[in-house]
Amino acid sequence: MKVLLIEDEGDIRELLGDFLQMLGHETILAADGMEGQEKIAEGGLDLVISDCDIPSLDEGLTVLKVVGPKIPKVLMSGRTENLAAKAASVGAIPLLKPFTFQEVRTLLEKVAKKPRRAEIAV
Repeated sequence: MKVLLIEDEGDIRELLGDFLQMLGHETILAADGMEGQEKIAEGGLDLVISDCDIPSLDEGLTVLKVVGPKIPKVLMSGRTENLAAKAASVGAIPLLKPFTFQEVRTLLEKVAKKPRRAEIAV
């Protein structure tokens, strides 16, 4: 899969990006919302993973709103308040930080098996 990862924390971005590549995914990294939107506009993505709190836009929700409805989305956050509701509002799967690599692997397997459709069930 071609995966866009939008995460402002460099260590998390690099570590998770390396893990995604290790699993065989083509991984594109973005450090903020504006960069993420540019990568989304280029097209060809199979999955977008975004942190909820990223600079240059109000939050990751703003970025995920511009992703086409057929592209699966994951919204990450270290805060539990309303994460599921926020993710559902943009058709995304919530992912609570800190997470394990196994949780990420399981999530990717679930996304890969789902047919492309307008909404992703949370």
